[in-house]
Formats: sequence, structure tokens, C-alpha cells
Amino acid sequence: MRAILLLILAFLIASGFGRRLLWRLDPALFRPLERTVYATALGLGLAAYGVFLLGVLGWLSFWPVTIWWGIMGLIGLPGVMSNFQDWSAIGRSALASLRNYKLRFSPGALFTAFAVLALCILGGIALLSCFKPPGALEWDVLSYHLADPKIFLADHRITSLRTEHHSNFPFTMEMLFTVGLLYDGYALANLFHFLMAGLITLAIMAFCRKFLSPLAGWSAVLLFASTPVILWEAGVAYIDLGLALYVTLATFAVIQAFHSPQSSAGTQSPAGEEGHSQKQWVLLAGIMMGFALGMKYLSLVPFGLLALLLFVRLRSLRLLGTYAAIALVIASPWYLKNIVITHNPVYPFFYKIFSQSRDWSADRAKSYETEQNRFGDPHSLSDPGETVRNMLSAPWRLLAASGNYSNGGEYTFMTLIGGLYAGLNLTLVFRRRVPPMVVDLLWIGIAQFIAWFMLAQVGRYVIPFLPLFAVTAGYAATAPWKRLEPDPSRVSDPLGGTALWGAPLLLIVGQTGLTLWAVFALPTIRHQSNEISTALSVPEIITTLTQPDGVEGVLTRHMETYSSIQWLNKNTPPDAGVVLYDDVRGFYLDRPYLWGDGEHSAYIPYDQFSNGQQLTDWMLQHHLRYALFNMQYNRHWQTTPQLRDPELPYGPAGNEVLALQRWYEDVSPKEEPHWRVIVGDALHRKLWETEFVKNGVAVLRIGGESQDSGKGNLGLALDMTWRVQP
Repeated sequence: MRAILLLILAFLIASGFGRRLLWRLDPALFRPLERTVYATALGLGLAAYGVFLLGVLGWLSFWPVTIWWGIMGLIGLPGVMSNFQDWSAIGRSALASLRNYKLRFSPGALFTAFAVLALCILGGIALLSCFKPPGALEWDVLSYHLADPKIFLADHRITSLRTEHHSNFPFTMEMLFTVGLLYDGYALANLFHFLMAGLITLAIMAFCRKFLSPLAGWSAVLLFASTPVILWEAGVAYIDLGLALYVTLATFAVIQAFHSPQSSAGTQSPAGEEGHSQKQWVLLAGIMMGFALGMKYLSLVPFGLLALLLFVRLRSLRLLGTYAAIALVIASPWYLKNIVITHNPVYPFFYKIFSQSRDWSADRAKSYETEQNRFGDPHSLSDPGETVRNMLSAPWRLLAASGNYSNGGEYTFMTLIGGLYAGLNLTLVFRRRVPPMVVDLLWIGIAQFIAWFMLAQVGRYVIPFLPLFAVTAGYAATAPWKRLEPDPSRVSDPLGGTALWGAPLLLIVGQTGLTLWAVFALPTIRHQSNEISTALSVPEIITTLTQPDGVEGVLTRHMETYSSIQWLNKNTPPDAGVVLYDDVRGFYLDRPYLWGDGEHSAYIPYDQFSNGQQLTDWMLQHHLRYALFNMQYNRHWQTTPQLRDPELPYGPAGNEVLALQRWYEDVSPKEEPHWRVIVGDALHRKLWETEFVKNGVAVLRIGGESQDSGKGNLGLALDMTWRVQP
């Protein structure tokens, strides 16, 4: 309950602060719901940047962050009062519509009632899942989305972690996660992402009511919210929904820059005001896109596409320059930070251009590129025929074979996208007249899909443009009703045309029902299991939250490294550094740690070592006292069953000592990279001694007993040697 109250407070502060800044724009641009979404998104973005500034200054602690939010609250107090007036108007309008509702058969009204009920249930499930601790399946959460902010808070500053290249990504969403961890741990961090999902649904509804119809809005938001991957992400601390919010709002603003919105009376904006409103929408688009660029490098794709659309439609270099300049200025702090620290604004990408990138190399860049290219289907320009065929089949494969678009451990029902986006939008080809704003949204979405296919075919990466396809699909599903039912309260042909034209809505109802069935009936993910399962299980969440040892029990059962991490937290000095091998999920580790695999970074100078003694000496000099090996992810076990070690056919669990010997000590220099050979030599010389083994995971003590005095502060240990200095 505390986390929910804190989220409501953050929402009120952000929406009020953003509303004050929106006062400089013409109030006639917005309708109340639309204004709330833009104001809240603006306030949250600025709140995140304030936390980033505090982190750069080394003031990332309770009181500075609290004072910053307090200043925002005081400035935004008049905005909060204005927001309450808008919300009251929305409530009165909803009550008036309810009073006028006639109790007789109306398919549109029935679907609307179902959509409201279903959205409440889906929202409740996502809200409940926010209180579930991040599990083994949420790899990126435990590796950096929450793990890095935890380190930043311990160090009281935003740092560049030497072996963790993700810490140099644009981290606007992670700044809100930092606030969540500071005040209430992972639950509030998850709730910030849940808030992003809620704002997207409101943005979709507001856009549809303004340009299309309320029924199209309900169809679009229900299609979006019932998409399995959306429901799953709404309850975990990923960033895709945050990115989707800002990209969607920027796109909607660009669309409105050249499509004059109708007023509530159905009249166009007065003559002479269109140019002024265009400038304001372009300004708002630039602001939203700036925050998107501050979340992920891939937002450069929609940034460029919207710039192209603006130029084609408005033919104004001044407006184009305004949009681009504002977006780049807002995003620039993250990219300037990278230039100063890593000598690469988009670290670690484009190594061929930025060959001076810190702690990186050509072989690491090639390895990273190979890892990214393993997702999805072949898309080489050297074979355009195969590329086009694979691209056309990708929507179906996202529905039926999404394991190709996700990490092996993440492939569950909740990674699916669903086929209704493609199916419903395909029907628009057969319509004679499609509203121009729907056409624009469709083209922008298709262009982003093509870019996704050619650049990074990770299933989650389609989320930023799913809201656009949801709007166009919502229109496609409800457009026939304009002919069948001009007045939503009036019945038209309930037995004939209604059944035909209602089929798209029934498909959306079907997807909703299937998703709800999955989260209540399918089992949770099982490690090394081939069964079809789901990452989100309501019974499992209830068990986790209601049993006295629910959280510990779930993590122990489903995360093979958790027992070893807890052993380290309880049995080692607070400043004893840990090196993680074949695993990077360090969120639950309360000790300073590095990623040890040589592919991650050049910070550990394996190439300078000729034996395990030199590596051990380096580790001890840098306060690294323990190593954790997750042998469940060693290539000898992760390969196909036919290629696995015949001496360990059932894996390392229960055979940890033998696995350490065969897979690490006895490695061949011809078969393994140099860094693994050096680590193996240290184990072979008994310089690293086994302390704890369980679930195929081993903890080893590096060298002799720790001589550290026990400063008792994770941040101090990090600050000593591992933080990158400009």
C-alpha cells in the first residue's frame, strides 16, 4: 500500500509540474484527458533529469532527491488544482453518459462495458505483479535496469561501471527506477513502469476520441492492454513501455501538427491560428522525442522518421529545425556524458567510428554484434529475396514462434505479440477511404517495423510502435459500425450485419480471454524446462505475497544463483568484491561486484596475464575476494544435448566440483578464449578455493583470507577503484 500511495503522490507532483509548464501552450490545443497525459509525461521526464543531475553531482541520496521532488510539488501545486478541474469535468461527462444510457441491446455498448471490466482486471493483475520480486526470467532487470541504480544509490552518484557497458546507455527511465528503489524498493520501481503503461492507454483513448470514435478507442486500448508482452512488462522494471509512451506522444503531436483537430462542437480551428498551433505541436513533439532519445539509442529511428514526415507534410525547415534541436538538446546530457567518459556518444556501438571507446575493442564489438544478430530471421541485404520473405512472415512468427525473437530463457506465453495487429490492419487495404491520420500512423508504424527487422529483431523492441498499430487496428475493427450504427445508443440489425461487422470486436474479446486464461492457468517458468509456460502467474503471485517465506521461496526455487548470492551476503565482509562469471544478474548481491567474462569489457586486463597467479594478484589488488560461477550457463551445458559433456549428462546441479574441474580447470587453449584459460589456470593452481556450491553454481574465494577492514559500505568499495573518472 505504501508503494501505491507513493506512486499516486509522484503522479500528482509530475502532472502538476508538467501542467504548469504546459500553460505556455494554447489551452485550446488539448482536451482534458490529452492534457493530463502530456503534462504527466513532461513532469516525469523532468523529474528523471533532476535525479540525473543530482547523481552527476554526487548528491544521490534521500534528502537531495526528496527536496527536488518537493520543489516540483510546490511549483506544480496550481497545476494540480487545474488538473483536478479537468478530472472533475471528465468524471461529470462519464456520469452524464451513464445516465443517458438506455438498457437495450447495443453491441457497441456491450463491447464498451466488457472493455471497461477487462481493463480493470488486466490493470489489477499488472498492479499486483509489481509487488512480485524480480525473478530469474527478468534478466535485464537483475542485470542493469535495477542493478545499476542500486549501485548508483550506494555510491551516491551516477557512475560508469567499468565492466557493465549498459551503464552508459541513456538512463532516463532508470532514474525513475532509482527513485523507486530509494523510497520503497523494487515494488515502487515496478510501479513507475506500470504508470507508463497506464499513460499509454490514456493517450490512445484520448487520440481516438479526438480523431476517430470512442468505440475505436476502447478497441485500441483493450487490444493493447491484452497483448501478453504488454501485460507482463507493465508489472516489471523494463523500459520499453516508458519508451513507447514518449515515442507515441511525439508521434501524436506530429500528426496533430498538420491535421487540424476538431473542437467539441465539430468546427475547425479559427483561420490564422493553424500556423501557431503547428509550432506548438512541433515544440511538444520535440520535447517528447527528446525524452525518448534519453531512454534508448533505438529511438533515433522514430526521431528520424518523424523528422522526415514533418518535412514532407509541412515543407518548413524552421519547424523541422525546431523539432530536431529541442529533441537533441533534451537528450544531449546522456550522450555528452558518454563522450566525456567513454569517448563514444553511443557506447558501445559503432566501434569502427569510435575506435577510442574505453574498455572496448574490435573483437568485443564483433562479438556483441553477433549476439544481437542471432535474434530473429536472416535479413542480409546481399539476399533481398530471403529478407523480404522473412520480413513478410515476421508478424506471423511473432505470434506463433516468438522464441526466435527472445532469449531462450525468456520464451514464454507472455513474450507473444498476437496476430490481431497484423490481421486487423490488413483489412484497411480493402477500405476505400481511411482517415489521413490513420494512414500516417500506419506508415510510421510500418517504417519502424522495417527498421526493427533490419536492426534488432528482439520481440520486446516492437513495443514502442505497438500503440500506433493499436490505434489503426482499433479503427479497422470499428469503422464498419459507422454505417451500421451511426448512433451508438441505437440498435441496428442485431441478427444480420451486427454479427458480421462485430467479428473484429469478438477477436479482441477472444485475445483478452486467452491472455486472462494464461495468467491464471499456465504454470510459471521452470528452469531448464521445455514445457510451454508463462512469466506471469496470478496464483504464483498470490502465493509469493501471502506466504511468510514466499519471496525467499520463489527466488530460491526459480533463480539458481539466489542461494549463492545469499551466502555471499551473509558470510563475506561488506566490502569484499565479487566477480560474476557466466552470469551478470547482480541485483540481489549486496557486495561490490564486476562482470568477469572477458567479452564484457577490457577493464580486467586478461590479455596482460600469462598465468592464474597474475590474475589472482590483480583481483586482490582491486579488492575482489570472491568469484561466482553459474555453470548452468556455461557453453558445455547450454549447447544441444548431443554436444553436452558426456561426463555430466544431467548438468552441473549436484556435480558442481566436477563441472568446475572439467569446464574451467581443464580447458584447452585451442578451444577456449584466453581469459577462460587464465581463469582455469588460477583454479588449477588452487589459488581460488571452493566455498559454497548449490544448484549448479559455485562460489570460490580468491587468494587468501580477505585483509579488508570491513568499511561496511558498498558505495565506498565501488568508489575506490571501479568508477570511471572523466
